[in-house]
Amino acid sequence: MKAKKFLALLLTMLLLLTACSGEPKGSKTSNDDKAAVDQKETTEEKADEETTEAEKEQENLGYTFPERVIYDENNIKITVEEFTVTDNMDDLKIPLLIENNADYTVGVQSRNENINNIMIDPIFSAEAAPGKKARDEMKLYDIEDIGVSSIESIEFNLHFFDSDDYSKDSFDSDVVVLDSEKEKTQKYLNEGALLYEDESIVVNEIELQWDDDGDASFLNCFYNKTDEPLTIQVRDFSVNGFMTDCVFSLDIAAKKYAYDDIRVRADDLEVNKITAENIESAEFKFAIISDNFDTKKTEFITINYSGE
Repeated sequence: MKAKKFLALLLTMLLLLTACSGEPKGSKTSNDDKAAVDQKETTEEKADEETTEAEKEQENLGYTFPERVIYDENNIKITVEEFTVTDNMDDLKIPLLIENNADYTVGVQSRNENINNIMIDPIFSAEAAPGKKARDEMKLYDIEDIGVSSIESIEFNLHFFDSDDYSKDSFDSDVVVLDSEKEKTQKYLNEGALLYEDESIVVNEIELQWDDDGDASFLNCFYNKTDEPLTIQVRDFSVNGFMTDCVFSLDIAAKKYAYDDIRVRADDLEVNKITAENIESAEFKFAIISDNFDTKKTEFITINYSGE
């Protein structure tokens, strides 16, 4: 009898152990469902990330200027080859193909370069021997320094000359316009104090800057109101009443803006004991020089810094 009770107890314990160790009904299905949901969410997240990256990549592609012949006269052909611009780029290289079918070595440079109607200094000078081709790039650096974040248009003239005989007449192309067809949203730094305006130019003050070497830069915004290029220079420059040498000469194309500074070296300021802390005023005249070298001098222009 005791043996039967013992066996019954043993069977009961075995059944209990088997029940405890088994998975609850439906647990495998629940885990599978959870894994499927996790996989779906991961796939959707990855797809969203890929879409975002694709959108960013598309934005970064910017605008592609197609290949285009920009000059084909006098046995010289110039082609702008395809290139792409993106927003917030600081440097730009425009690829050019030169085909010279003239009987002399042609030199090619650029003039009146501007981006979004703001003047910029490029690096470009190339040449091709008779019957030859040449590839080169017009390099435009520090684009963001002129306040351009999105390139809407690029303009310039081509300047041609005989690179073996500078006594021969040179000649220029018409204005070359490369338009991105983007909405024109460029803003200009022309809201500062008005320093000068007449029928030819408008000049607004931007700011006085001091660099680490102690040089002072009187930065201004210029606008050429005329239909011809102008050269603007400075005469009789003084700071705090002391005559001071300065560096400034600006070439500005018709109907364009330019940001440029009248720079005074630290040595010239130091000799007159002028510092950022005690500068009171700057005084000067502009010389406005037309394309045929007619020169107009303005009256004295004074910028006061007292109390700054």
